[in-house]
Amino acid sequence: MGQAVIILLVATIAAYLILSITLGAAALWGREALKRALARGIWLAVALHTALLIARWVDSGHFPAANTFETMMLFSWILAAAYAIMQTVFQNYSLGMFVSPLAVLGLSFAFFTTNKASGLVPILKSKWLYFHVPFAFTAYAFFTLAFVSALAYFLKEYFLKVKRAPSRLKLPALDWLDTMSYRFVSMGFPLLTIAIVTGAIWSMNVDDAFWLWNPKQTWSFILWVVYGVYLHTRAVRGMRGRGTNIVLILGFVVMLITFLGVNFLSKDMHGTFFN
Repeated sequence: MGQAVIILLVATIAAYLILSITLGAAALWGREALKRALARGIWLAVALHTALLIARWVDSGHFPAANTFETMMLFSWILAAAYAIMQTVFQNYSLGMFVSPLAVLGLSFAFFTTNKASGLVPILKSKWLYFHVPFAFTAYAFFTLAFVSALAYFLKEYFLKVKRAPSRLKLPALDWLDTMSYRFVSMGFPLLTIAIVTGAIWSMNVDDAFWLWNPKQTWSFILWVVYGVYLHTRAVRGMRGRGTNIVLILGFVVMLITFLGVNFLSKDMHGTFFN
């Protein structure tokens, strides 16, 4: 790993960590103006993160999605960038104190994995790498944001029930959090569908079969069903609140299994490059 990559990785982790601490402190102190100002710092962290990805791309000579180190960097960047765009569009800065620590965790996980730059294995030398991986990771990012919104929903609900919330801590209204979760899943679900379709086409090129029911494909289908059920209950049956947010917690667990768990245990093409 090049020196520039190491420096940028440490700097990016530090930026997200500082942002996490200061946003949390500002929220507890009830300083809304300070929280809004600090929240805009996510763009600085994303800029450093972007430079990190570019440096890794130059250092390795390929799209940074060839091993655990690169995939965690890429996913964390998509997550942070998606949130930065969301807070700019909706002018709400309350979820940054939840998202920034997740970026820290993702990059820290990458830091302690094998980070030696190497060439792409033959199976990854495909044009579908540039479609399948970004679509899948962006879907995962939106599902993670939906999970964050669901956590904030249950935290807000708990504070309202016990009436013992920190006096200065302000979380968005339950309806807003519930609506944002729905929006995030509505954006992530079609992206997951595209990722599954492009993955099937890629599988056809590699294994002469669109669908083999290997662990990755099976869990991807389960993930698709979980979020499909969530959207159905919201859009068709009009269900809202606690029940649908529980589905989002379940969906996030399934997403972690699909994204990380299966890759570590699988011996197919996903496990080959992830390990």
